[in-house]
Amino acid sequence: MNFRKFVKKSGLSRFMIVIGVIIAAIQLLQAAPTDPSRRTVTSLNIGWKFYYGEPGGTPQSVSFNDVAWTDVCIPHSLRITTSHLDGTTDCGTQATFHRTTGWYRKHLTIPTTEQGKKIFLDFQGVMQVATVYVNGQQVGIHEVSGFDEFHYDITSYVSFGSDNVIAVHVDNRMNTRTPPDDTGKSCSDWCNGLDFILFGGFYRDVKLVCTDNLHVSFPWEALNSGVFVTTPAVSTGSATINVKVGVKNDNATAKNVTVATTILDANNVTVGTATSAAQNINANASALFNLTINVSSPRLWTPNTPYLYKVHNSIWDGGAAVDSVWTRIGIRSVEFNATSGFILNGQPFKLIGVNRHTAWPFIGEAVPNTCHYREAKQIKSFGFNWIRLSHYPHDPEFLDALDELGLFALEEGPTWCHTGADPAWRTNLETAFRHMIRRDRNHPCIIIWNACINHQGCDATLHPAAHQEDSSHYVGRCTSTGLGVDCPMCFNSYPNVAVATGGAVCIEHTGHLFPTSRSQGESRMITHAQWHWAITNVSRATASNSGIAAWAMYDYNSDYNSGINGGNTDPERNIVFHGQLDLYRIPKFSAYWYQSELTTPPMVFIANYWTSTSPTNPVTVFSNCDTVELIVNGTSRGRQGPVRNAETNSLLHPPFQFANVTYAAGTLIANGYSGGLLRATQTVRTPGAAAGLRIETDTDTLLADGVDLARIIVSVVDANGTVVPTATSQISASATGVGSIISESPIAAVAGKIIFLARANLTGGTINVTVSSGSLATASRTLYVIPLPSGTIREGLPLKSAAAAISLQQPLVFRFAGNHYTVPAWAYGKFNTIEIYDVQGKLLVRTSPKGRHPIRLSAWKRSEGGVFVIRMLNRM
Repeated sequence: MNFRKFVKKSGLSRFMIVIGVIIAAIQLLQAAPTDPSRRTVTSLNIGWKFYYGEPGGTPQSVSFNDVAWTDVCIPHSLRITTSHLDGTTDCGTQATFHRTTGWYRKHLTIPTTEQGKKIFLDFQGVMQVATVYVNGQQVGIHEVSGFDEFHYDITSYVSFGSDNVIAVHVDNRMNTRTPPDDTGKSCSDWCNGLDFILFGGFYRDVKLVCTDNLHVSFPWEALNSGVFVTTPAVSTGSATINVKVGVKNDNATAKNVTVATTILDANNVTVGTATSAAQNINANASALFNLTINVSSPRLWTPNTPYLYKVHNSIWDGGAAVDSVWTRIGIRSVEFNATSGFILNGQPFKLIGVNRHTAWPFIGEAVPNTCHYREAKQIKSFGFNWIRLSHYPHDPEFLDALDELGLFALEEGPTWCHTGADPAWRTNLETAFRHMIRRDRNHPCIIIWNACINHQGCDATLHPAAHQEDSSHYVGRCTSTGLGVDCPMCFNSYPNVAVATGGAVCIEHTGHLFPTSRSQGESRMITHAQWHWAITNVSRATASNSGIAAWAMYDYNSDYNSGINGGNTDPERNIVFHGQLDLYRIPKFSAYWYQSELTTPPMVFIANYWTSTSPTNPVTVFSNCDTVELIVNGTSRGRQGPVRNAETNSLLHPPFQFANVTYAAGTLIANGYSGGLLRATQTVRTPGAAAGLRIETDTDTLLADGVDLARIIVSVVDANGTVVPTATSQISASATGVGSIISESPIAAVAGKIIFLARANLTGGTINVTVSSGSLATASRTLYVIPLPSGTIREGLPLKSAAAAISLQQPLVFRFAGNHYTVPAWAYGKFNTIEIYDVQGKLLVRTSPKGRHPIRLSAWKRSEGGVFVIRMLNRM
């Protein structure tokens, strides 16, 4: 039974309880090893009050009346904006747009069971200066960077078993002390200001962390804090795993401490253990523990096989375990080699990737975790194997997704170009850079810390800081010579230029020199794709070039020299058209060429709308098949191989081009053949007059967390359902049910397509979305919102990105063995059906928990990743 039919038949009211909503791959939904740790991590994203601007009075005080404030959940932007930034006239410096303040308040009861522990607030990101109050007292002001994760010890500020008030003042006004902010000089001065927008708000997760007084420290606290896992020796036969653990003793007396470390594979099978020698840690002091474990026959992490292990560290106070943390790792070796380029696990590996900005249309940086995962999955779907995380630390949930899906990454500090006149700016930049390394150093996706400030060369402060923080990773510097512990990097521009050699990786090419909008038509988009295949060809032909990254994956908002043609008077300004996909995550032709070059599932794509103005000499087709047959209005033009010339000879899958095709309204069909067999096909039809609208979505299933989003992708179509690529219709959207539309509405279609964002509220049920445009036929779509269970959502199990375990009196535990799961004894007789769905609402398993019968899940299903929903149904 599929999800829609099930909901219609059973109704959400017939669920006894939603046992779990787990952002995880299904193979990790089993019990953690026995863990008597006192640590709890609780999401505080739900249930905030928000005021835009300054309300007057003392909003930080406990008694302040916030009843009229807006109810919001985190992540949250100071305000929703249009895709063209509300028509702002800012120029380069972002002098006014979103340069404002806001207040957030939350009431919180901390259970008395947490009394005697250390209580922390952990903020993943606030843009850009945050002043934090607890029960009316100022805890701290954070102005290191709007992209910096930080925490405060609030133990002495809170009461247990009664109401506490958290208040956060968010200040996004221009600040010369806080990178990447910059006052700039002029619109024409390219190296001042920013080429991206600082959207204000409380835009990343916030958590309550409760630990024993003896605990693993937060990684960004100090040089030897947190957990740091390295793999100094790796082969297919064995791997040496070094685990460093920083432990902090906040007790009033000294403690005799040991650390026990366990490494588990993806099936939770222990593959290595170690226990440290005991150390005496004085009161209010810290110590570093260093353990080494050998793993036999490791499964090596690669983009094609992103196998993940888990490291469990428990802290022992004498004979009692008082704290523990989980860390995911991938075992792999990487090298930038002057002769052979990038080497992965001993084999040459060409890095072909993109740059990425994190902001979305309408919501800015306030992107929910599920969307980070879906975006990483979209990038992976086009075949890219690495990403430059430009120009700041990205959300940790996105890095989790890169680990899971298999994409490498370069990460860099929060700045674009300006070096900061205020000495505090330089200090904060280095601090944020160090914090980034400490936070993200265990991710197998990370291969380079970029010590450059964009095009300005190696930074004299960041370069030594990176080497001091982490000698296990390469440090990028903008030069075409030298290797060793550094990775030379370059900025490529035009196609057919010589790429940097000697192991260098070229981290930016093409986009800024050939801006292209989907509205500019087929010929422009084909030439845009040609730029990309030409420079990819050069990189593939140059063995000692480690790889390249296109600027950028997505078009993005900016007030700096933006627009299709550049310049701040451009009617399309405030969008930079440098991506392989547009601002709305809709692909341009170049994305499909990359898919043909970089992926193996057979595909074919016709780069043509087949209209009277479409290019016909040649008709271009992208495919990873051996040959392609083009059929024009029922007549075959025969099969032919790809074009081989000076700019395609080193490509795996050059484009196919059919010359001198005569246009006549009708159909183009491209059939791709490999091994003599038909492997893929596509049909393009001449569009007629606009007649209606069509809806697609990137997910039909949302979480009832107040922030989860679906992209509602709307196409203007003719009577036969063909997209009308010239349509610029004004389209409106509305929603009923348990969610809302938070986008600009109405909004003009771009080349026949546009999106809206539908957001779930805190109630399970359905969202019914309807789109309309004048006399065009309307379209509707139903989204399904999965209710969160009552009770506290806690983290701590060795699960995947933002893994959450539901804290119940009798928690559901799936024990893994081989390729199946076993239901816990307490569930017998209480439920008659277990169903497991993926985030798209696709039913993966439906079974009955009778006795100890296992729930079997095939390997391919277990490896899909993403959001999984487990439902236990009561007896009917």
